[in-house]
Amino acid sequence: KLGVPIKEWTVRTNDENLIFPSDISENNSQLLTFKKTNYSTIQKLKSGVEVLLPENTLEKDFLKSITTTNTITYGDYYLPNFTVTKVNGNFATKTSELNYSHNPAGIGKDYFIGRPNWKKEIISVYGDTKQAKEVYTYNNNLLETVTKFDQNNTNWIKEKYYYDEESSQGFGNITKKETTNNIDTQVVTTQAQYESKGRFVIKKTDNLGLQT
Repeated sequence: KLGVPIKEWTVRTNDENLIFPSDISENNSQLLTFKKTNYSTIQKLKSGVEVLLPENTLEKDFLKSITTTNTITYGDYYLPNFTVTKVNGNFATKTSELNYSHNPAGIGKDYFIGRPNWKKEIISVYGDTKQAKEVYTYNNNLLETVTKFDQNNTNWIKEKYYYDEESSQGFGNITKKETTNNIDTQVVTTQAQYESKGRFVIKKTDNLGLQT
């Protein structure tokens, strides 16, 4: 009715009758790949627009014998807050959590919905668990810093971005990046210079001052 894909699959055959087999599922080993998507209950906004959200998916690669499932939980503005990915049951799992900020009352460039504040991932495989977290800050509606924490949330690497917005023809291109950490005072700096219309990089300078 709504035209959304529920099942997708691929087959290898010269027989047109086998393109649409009677069994279109993860149990049909005659397929090459299979994907099934389930959607959450249709919700209607005040404007009358209907929202249909993919709630979970199942994908199977028959050649590699890999089955992957994804379960998504949504928050404000129908943005995904949690995504849980499992490979071959619980052989490997990945949990992603996203936190956002919103400014629906903003005017012009100050309006934004779904600006990421931080992202956290937890990966478990072979009985081992690793986690990572990234925190984002903004300045003048541009991404200013990305701080990447280790699995204990103690050590970090921070990337700070500088843009060409201060020039007479600012295009929002990153012209300099500084990378620091909490272990030492070393600062790794890379720079990029763009042509007059801000479309292409014409010169790059690495931390050693070498230019390309």
